[in-house]
Amino acid sequence: MSTLHSAVAEAARQVGPELFGPDEDEDGTEVLIDPAWQRAFKAAYSAALALGAPELLAPEGNEILARRWTTVFGTPDEPG
Repeated sequence: MSTLHSAVAEAARQVGPELFGPDEDEDGTEVLIDPAWQRAFKAAYSAALALGAPELLAPEGNEILARRWTTVFGTPDEPG
């Protein structure tokens, strides 16, 4: 999941520094503050969990977690 976070942050950095600001809850570390980019990360994170480790939840839970992602990008092809 840290790789996913890094990928989203790097993509956001290419758009502009205004998408980042200090983390008010922590020690002021720079974090992604743009709501749209935060939603994109949450959708990707949920899909990675649901599609990458489906055994952790019931199929209905995985479907709910992956819905934002699969609505936009579709369901990934099953191997084989």
